Amino acid sequence: MIYGFTYIFKYFYLCLILLTILYCLITLKLHFFKTNYNSNCKHIVGIITNIKKKKNFNILEIKCGESFLVYDYEKEKYNIGDTVKVFGHFKRIDGNSNFNLFNYRNYLMSKRIYFKIDKTKIYKIKSGHLFYSIKNLIIKRINKINNPYLNAFFLSTGMLPTNSPV
Repeated sequence: MIYGFTYIFKYFYLCLILLTILYCLITLKLHFFKTNYNSNCKHIVGIITNIKKKKNFNILEIKCGESFLVYDYEKEKYNIGDTVKVFGHFKRIDGNSNFNLFNYRNYLMSKRIYFKIDKTKIYKIKSGHLFYSIKNLIIKRINKINNPYLNAFFLSTGMLPTNSPV
C-alpha cells in the first residue's frame, strides 16, 4: 500500500515539473504578448511609475495599460505617481546587433515595454496617487539621509561602498 502512494507521488511530481518547464519555455521563448499601440500613435495618458535620472536626460517609465519609456531631454520636474499626457515620436526598441550579448530589447519585452518615446511635450494632468505619494516620501527621505546602504537595499539604486565589510 505504501509503495503505491510513493509511485503515484513520483509521477505527480514528474508531471508537475514537466508542466512548469513547458510553461516557462512558452512564456520566455514565444513572445505572444502583443501591444495595443503602433508607431503611428501620437500621444498617451498614463501614470509615471519610475524615474531614472541620467546626466543629460531623464527616463520616465509611464504605465497606461502597457509601459512606455519616455526620454525627457529638458529634465522637467515630475514625481512618481503624476498622471501625464505625453506627445512624442513612438519608436520600437532595437535589439542587439552583436550575437550572444545582452539584449536590451528582450529585457524590456520581459517587462512588457515595447516602445520608447522621444517626447515633444508633456502635460501634467493630475498630481500624485496615494501609493506613489508614499513611495515618493520614502525616496525623498532616503535621499536626504544619503546613505549608500539604504540606497542599495531599499531603492535598488547605487552600489555598496568598495571598502564594505559585507
